[in-house]
Amino acid sequence: MTTPPDLGLAHSTAELSFGASLEQARKLLGLSLQDVSTRLLLSVNQIRGLEAENQQAFYNDWFYVQAAKKYSGFLNIALPESLINAAEHPALSRMSPVTQGSKTLAGHPTVKIDLGRFSHQRSASQRTASIVFFSLVLFGFAVGIGVFAYLNLFSDVPPVQTAVIEIPAATVPPPVVAPTPETPPAPEIITPPAPLMTQLTLSFTAACWIQAINTDGTRVEKIFNNGEKLELDLLKLSKLVVGNVAAISMTAGVKDVPIGTFVNRGSTVARLTGAELTTQIDRLN
Repeated sequence: MTTPPDLGLAHSTAELSFGASLEQARKLLGLSLQDVSTRLLLSVNQIRGLEAENQQAFYNDWFYVQAAKKYSGFLNIALPESLINAAEHPALSRMSPVTQGSKTLAGHPTVKIDLGRFSHQRSASQRTASIVFFSLVLFGFAVGIGVFAYLNLFSDVPPVQTAVIEIPAATVPPPVVAPTPETPPAPEIITPPAPLMTQLTLSFTAACWIQAINTDGTRVEKIFNNGEKLELDLLKLSKLVVGNVAAISMTAGVKDVPIGTFVNRGSTVARLTGAELTTQIDRLN
């Protein structure tokens, strides 16, 4: 019999544990729990569980390990060897539900790992749910047959023809206009449009997470590092989120665009739309 893997994470000799390293890296990038939740398609409670090394917010061990791999890869944090070994162990099954056990995960209560065996001891609530489900399926099947029969019985009935009475429009003779002497038209004055700076350039001095969404649905979601640049088309930009405002400078053409006005007090994250950026740039001109 294969022995289930031990998912207990031994505290490393480093200053921070794996979960604390995740939390510190997220805060250094200026990301909130909701930002990471949206980016990784995990709930806020699951993000908290990963940072606390507590898997109670996950369905089973398999989902916890996969979420840890996804979060560590997003922040470029090394995955502990115990989680790497657990992910490759054949006893780790995505079909095994969570059951309360005596093992702990970095000091937090966790679950026992089983082999995903099917249990014939079904609870009363499960039997009730199964009966309701199959009743709904049969009801939907009966409704579908009724609709099909109705459409076939009445599909050949010709539509009722309604007579359309056309009322001729009254004709009014055009008014008589006295001839006026021709005057030369005034010359048209064409004002040249003001130059529009549509090229938005973002420069970075430290690690900064960026989410840029365009009106056509394309997007950029990436962590930019010191010395890197990102160029965006202001005419196509719909939404922009900047994770670490202190590490970014933004220009439109040759004009510096201040970004501090879009940051709430006590936060390091800026959220703004393309229309707000256009208004800000117009004020600079």
